[in-house]
Amino acid sequence: RILQTTEQYHSASALYTKSLEAELQSYVHFRNFLSTGNPNESEASTKSLVDAFSYENESFNAFRSHK
Repeated sequence: RILQTTEQYHSASALYTKSLEAELQSYVHFRNFLSTGNPNESEASTKSLVDAFSYENESFNAFRSHK
């Protein structure tokens, strides 16, 4: 039997994946900041973490709208 999923589920899943990717990028930038002291890496880390949070919220909202 094949599991059927809705468009909302696919959207929620894609957004959550983007959240995880952005979070990973945040860690990479933060590691670079610690290694180099480059303030641009710190800013990029913060931006990626904010993006991750935003994608995660969108993902949860998409999942909640699934009925």
